[in-house]
Amino acid sequence: MHVLLPLAMLVTGLWLVYRRIRPKPAAPRAQRFAWQVTLFGVFLMLWVSGAVGIIGSEDNPANLMFAALLATGVCGSAISRLRPKGLRITLALMAVAQIIIALVDWQWRLGAAGPAWPRDVWTATTIFTIIWLVAAVLFDRAHRQTAR
Repeated sequence: MHVLLPLAMLVTGLWLVYRRIRPKPAAPRAQRFAWQVTLFGVFLMLWVSGAVGIIGSEDNPANLMFAALLATGVCGSAISRLRPKGLRITLALMAVAQIIIALVDWQWRLGAAGPAWPRDVWTATTIFTIIWLVAAVLFDRAHRQTAR
């Protein structure tokens, strides 16, 4: 029961964000799908890092690196004014940053106290990197469609 309220708040918050930034109906399908993939990745990252933690437990301060990763996405979105051309670069940079976080964790053994370390961190890194790259490719496709 205590998990349902924060989860509902997270889902509601991301739904409101999507309602605010969603592309126009005339926008390419790839752009709409890219936003959905991106917000799914944000939801998953917030949920996993907040509930159980990606690096060690949820109390491990190293998990704050993922907040910085998401802040990078927010800043890149603002700088690009939510345009596909800039968003493809932002999501590609987020994928690179995701890998850098895993390398930092591995180098300095930040999550070494976890029972499945480093496998859990590399699994999460692989999943999130794929999500960010899929969204980047979709934004690239949307940019190419709108540039015609």
